[in-house]
Amino acid sequence: MKTLKKLLTFGLVLSGIYAPKALATDVRGILSSDTTWEVEKSPYVVTGSVTVASGVTLTIEAGVEVKIDSGKGILVKGSLVAIGTDFQKILFSSNQASPAAGDWAYIKFTDGSVDAGFDGNGDYVSGSILKFCQVMYGGGEGASGGIVIDTASPYIEGCTVDNNNSAGIIATDPPNLQVKNTIISNTKRLGGSYDTSGGGLVISGGNATIGGNTISNNKAYQRAGGIILTDTTGQVLIDDNVITGNSAAGNQIGVGGILINRNRAKVTITNNQITANDGSSGYGWAGGGVKLASWQEEILVENNNISNNVFAGGWEDGAGIDIKGSSWEGNGDFALKVINNEISGNKGRGINIWGGNAITIEGNKIRNSSGYLGIGLYIRESSSNVIVKNNLVEGSQEYGIAVSNGSNHNISGNQIFQD
Repeated sequence: MKTLKKLLTFGLVLSGIYAPKALATDVRGILSSDTTWEVEKSPYVVTGSVTVASGVTLTIEAGVEVKIDSGKGILVKGSLVAIGTDFQKILFSSNQASPAAGDWAYIKFTDGSVDAGFDGNGDYVSGSILKFCQVMYGGGEGASGGIVIDTASPYIEGCTVDNNNSAGIIATDPPNLQVKNTIISNTKRLGGSYDTSGGGLVISGGNATIGGNTISNNKAYQRAGGIILTDTTGQVLIDDNVITGNSAAGNQIGVGGILINRNRAKVTITNNQITANDGSSGYGWAGGGVKLASWQEEILVENNNISNNVFAGGWEDGAGIDIKGSSWEGNGDFALKVINNEISGNKGRGINIWGGNAITIEGNKIRNSSGYLGIGLYIRESSSNVIVKNNLVEGSQEYGIAVSNGSNHNISGNQIFQD
């Protein structure tokens, strides 16, 4: 009897050790009731596109892998709650043996999806969230990005969005988008210089907080490689990000780092590292580090390091900061301030101003602007009421400060040193 008991116990131990884990869990279709994708049943293979219906929550546990077949995606009309940990991330990736950008479509949040909610301290409490997730190899089947947000505001924190086509994250009219402590990298652009494609983070309309992210090595056509904001209607804060190694080209637009165009509420750009980006265009809007264009409301650029960016070709625009108001939209009468930034080692003009009124350039250190356009600060035609004061300008290849046209400028208290 004792021998039999030992054998039975040994058999139970063996069965516990060698019990096979499910190879995969196939998922597709409409989720019509609350659903949890459990780590024990991972990986989940999306064999047909999954829709999270209105009023339904899909919860994905930490450590789950979601492998997505070619051309398929996840459409969120309810809530998607995907919260990983720093050590157990949630993976959304290709189901191909040799994955590549564009293998699957997107994670898309629709207008009807549940926005993230926050308490009085700004901490997440409810709604759609991607936290400690990896989103890789999406943007296929004509999708506009790996994560697509349509009049919605999921909370995105601590994620890696890498190797997607068309855009890393693209949002239209988000009511309160927050993207924090996330890596957005290696976005692939499609088409050619007349196409609009690529870029790390693309926001049109709405308002957003973009903080603590690393946005690197993204490529774009006809937009910015790093961040582009267009027609934003609420306030936007871009704070404490690293924006580096991005590039863009286009027939009309090619900005390496950040492009702000036609903002209709205040945009604040503070405490960022904007370095080693390059931009070029056939004609029109180019810029290396930051381009501020056709603003309709206040823009503040303060305490940033904007260095080693390259204006690679096109019209004579700026490598560090390019400011371009346009009189035909009557948009130059709002305050634009560039204050206390380190603007150094840019190949082209440190700051280039072409059009616009009520512009203040104050307390900046503009150093070592190089190349045949190597002017520290250049004020061109169609500009008026530009205040340039208390800046340090040194080591420019051509001129420290140059003014070719405009009216009613106030240039005072600057220190200019040339080699």
